[in-house]
Amino acid sequence: MRYFPKACLSAKGARKRDGMMRKITAILLISLFIITNSTVAKGYDDGYIPMAVSDAISLGFAGESLTESFRDKITRAEFALMAVNFAAMENNLDVLDFYVIHSVKYSDRDFPTNFLSDSTDNGLYEAYRTGVITGRNKGSLDPNTFITRQEAAVMLINTYVAYSGDQPSAPPSNKKLRDADQTADWAVKDAHLVWTWDVMPATSENDFKPLGSCTKEECAQFLMNLYHNAPVTSYKSNLKRILSYDEAMERLTVVGNKSYEWMSDIETFDCANYTVLYGYQDGGPHASPSYLWIVYKDGGRREILSRILDPMNPMSRYGFYAYQFALSKDEKTLYFIAGYADVYAVDLPSASIINPK
Repeated sequence: MRYFPKACLSAKGARKRDGMMRKITAILLISLFIITNSTVAKGYDDGYIPMAVSDAISLGFAGESLTESFRDKITRAEFALMAVNFAAMENNLDVLDFYVIHSVKYSDRDFPTNFLSDSTDNGLYEAYRTGVITGRNKGSLDPNTFITRQEAAVMLINTYVAYSGDQPSAPPSNKKLRDADQTADWAVKDAHLVWTWDVMPATSENDFKPLGSCTKEECAQFLMNLYHNAPVTSYKSNLKRILSYDEAMERLTVVGNKSYEWMSDIETFDCANYTVLYGYQDGGPHASPSYLWIVYKDGGRREILSRILDPMNPMSRYGFYAYQFALSKDEKTLYFIAGYADVYAVDLPSASIINPK
């Protein structure tokens, strides 16, 4: 076959060749579009997790189940549980510990004291008693009703006050929500605050849409925005945690203190950012429950054995004996043996069990 330069081709042949090339190019582009969009669609339906959801799980104020339900509308109880876990996380505490210490620290505050029959769920009572959620009407939290945007705004500010102890000032008067007159009187200030803090954005044209609903993903994003943008937050390193390092150490090591939490036979591992304490309450390994605590130098503490032992069997702490503790060189992992020669590894910054064997 002889090669003919383009200049030697007839005009008709050139047009025919160019038309064929355009067809081939079009087919390739359409095929690429179909393949690309099929891949994106599959990724969205199979394994797609929004950043706010993964961040909420990583920080510890949401569970893994959120990855499967983040598109669902969120109820008042679900948001309250997420919010009180967030407040505890900000203080390096578990929820129950946060509730107990919060109650002591702020015993002079006017928190609701009446018993609400629907606030006894695990975590919801603590959310109510720390002021994160309040009753919707007399005697009920109305926990299973989908939360409105104005209720979410109030709960976000309640959460901020609960974890920081800071009472926010009034929002700037030069910024106004266009539909403020549609917002309930009890929510107007908080709606303006979360909007001006860039915690809870308006939907469009400065419309807050106070009676609109929220998804779980949106509420996870609101709390992440609170984490990054609130005036006082651990992210900005200006939060004074509710339980200081010295207070936590006193509770666990000083015999006869008011908290009744002191331990005996304590093994101590002092690291740059935290101290690890292992010991027994009231008299030795065979007669008393054992505890393993991380006390953070910047405030807060976490109990580790609760992540290992059966939560439905409080007696499992009795006779639990841990030994041969060892720290990794970077002081981020604690290893020990317990039970029937089971080896445990603990991620110290998060107080989570890595690989029980």
